[in-house]
Amino acid sequence: MAAPGSPAQSSAQPAPKPAARGTFPQVHAAWVDLDRAIATSDEGKKRLDELQKVVDAKATNLERMRTDLSALTNKLKSGGEKMAAADRDQLENQIGELQTRMQRFQEDSQTEVDQRKNRIGALMTRKLRPVIEKVAKSRGVNAVFYTSGTLDGWIDARRNLTDEVVKAYNAANPAAAAAPAGAPAKTPRP
Repeated sequence: MAAPGSPAQSSAQPAPKPAARGTFPQVHAAWVDLDRAIATSDEGKKRLDELQKVVDAKATNLERMRTDLSALTNKLKSGGEKMAAADRDQLENQIGELQTRMQRFQEDSQTEVDQRKNRIGALMTRKLRPVIEKVAKSRGVNAVFYTSGTLDGWIDARRNLTDEVVKAYNAANPAAAAAPAGAPAKTPRP
């Protein structure tokens, strides 16, 4: 029999055992292919389509420059030896200047496209993050990892939340995909 005032008599239930040092709760992980989520969400498609228009315009400009360069080069090849030295020098200078402009145009275009793509990625990641969290919590997931599709070895397809995240994002943001960037959404007429 326990003595009055002893711990065995004073507590009705045993105290919970503290968690063992270094133990963690069970991890329920899932993955999201962020690049695919951005590319397949309605808003992401719209933004990437707008970026593609910029890329196409720059490619058209570059092709014009190539055509001009080809014409100047052909002119030099076909009649360069018949030209006066000053005219030939001027044509060679034009070719050199055009080659320099083309090189700069390519570099500047690539930089601009990369910056725009990075801005789209950052914006869409910020917008997708709360949806990813909501979908993860609804599935009992306590850790979400981003995957790239090219760097990962194997992922159980049942743990890939990408399609579910895209559906949830599109459902929560229908106006974002419908309105052109910077333009107000049109209201239907009665």
